[in-house]
Amino acid sequence: MKNLIQSIFILIAVVMSTTVAQEVIYAQVNGTVRLPKPKNIEDGHYVYWKFREKNGPLLARYNRFRGYVIQEDLPDEWKKKLSFDADSLVISNIQQENFGTVVREVTDKAKVIDTITYKILKINVSLNPPSPLLPGESLTLTCDTEATQGQNPQIHWFNPENIRASNGGTVTESAKNQHNGQWTCVVTNNEKESEAKVSVTVIDLSPAPYSQYTSESSSVTIPCSRPPNISWQKFKIKGLKRVQWRFFPKPSSSPEGPHTLMDLSVEKLMTWKGTPHRKLAPNLNDGNLSLINTQTTEEHRGKYECCLTFKNGRNLTRTIRVEVLKIIASGTFISGQQVNLNCSTGYALPPDVRLQWIPPPSSSQQKSSHHSYIIQKVSTGDSGKWKCELWRSTTRLTSTTIILKIESNLSGWMLVTICGAAVIVILTCILVLILHRRRQRKMRHLRHRVCRCKNPKPKGFQRS
Repeated sequence: MKNLIQSIFILIAVVMSTTVAQEVIYAQVNGTVRLPKPKNIEDGHYVYWKFREKNGPLLARYNRFRGYVIQEDLPDEWKKKLSFDADSLVISNIQQENFGTVVREVTDKAKVIDTITYKILKINVSLNPPSPLLPGESLTLTCDTEATQGQNPQIHWFNPENIRASNGGTVTESAKNQHNGQWTCVVTNNEKESEAKVSVTVIDLSPAPYSQYTSESSSVTIPCSRPPNISWQKFKIKGLKRVQWRFFPKPSSSPEGPHTLMDLSVEKLMTWKGTPHRKLAPNLNDGNLSLINTQTTEEHRGKYECCLTFKNGRNLTRTIRVEVLKIIASGTFISGQQVNLNCSTGYALPPDVRLQWIPPPSSSQQKSSHHSYIIQKVSTGDSGKWKCELWRSTTRLTSTTIILKIESNLSGWMLVTICGAAVIVILTCILVLILHRRRQRKMRHLRHRVCRCKNPKPKGFQRS
């Protein structure tokens, strides 16, 4: 009976020592594992790391006098994967053949005095469908581990913003821009965490403000391009089929419907449709499809739509509204009269955009933020360049100018002078007329003094 009790205690001790001396480590393919050396190694002790799967090789050893030594005759699946860092044996770029059991032994004069077993298990992560994805497509991430007896790890996901996205091994989302980046699967076992990462690429066009502001005779760039962190090649891999620019004129500027400015087949040569004053600057090598307008006029007001069509039928679209700032002036432009100036883009300004009138330096008028600027009594000092600007916070969006020419009002002396000159002209005309009539009378008088003969000759008169 006594021997039986001793045997039971010995068995319990062996089981407990075996449990304590085994550690499970989780890693993913291409990941890294660190296997630490024991603390307080004495001078005569040696530490060995051995791979025990399929009669695997001795990987490395350590002694206080010789330091760390990596075996030279390692098989190909272990070469260039072992190193030492911070008192640990590091296994880098783990592949399928490197998963298994590594035993670390400490010997003293060829006698094993300490043993620990590291069970390296694989974390499997998958993305379905594989990247790249388009916004709106279903995104499913799965994470699980190799099963082993007595292990029940907890698994959860963190999204690229480092926010916990699940309480299990599966995440299902509708793909969005914020899902773009690296997702992390965290496996927790015995209060120790291991990580596996997977990269998700959601391709989309770069964000752009809805409204672009410009002024007449200025240029404007209507953006349509890829984000800098997503290569143009990924758009092609996803099955980009067609790129199209369309223009919807502002109803007040054109009664016509949308115009096709550009229709491009990625698989064929580009065909360009549009008016000569619109210049297209696409570069399919880097995905810059921005449209550049030069010498902007009021006719450019409207909405521009950039649309990328993919083989699966999904589209990426950006719509930009171009607003052209213009000044309209009405009035007599004579000193003392009223002049009305109106500055507008043709659309209501959003709350964060403000308008600013700047009079010429010679003017006594004040700055104003109203669309209409009314000068009750304009003066010659108001002549010059009037500027209208659009601002968003501290950024000037665009500006336009108009030059006013104010003529001086006529004074009383000027009226007297003008009237006097008119009288002189009239009197001069009358005098000329009188002189002309006198000359005519004189000519008639001279003709009466001519004498006619009694027997006139047939051919004319003779003097007496």
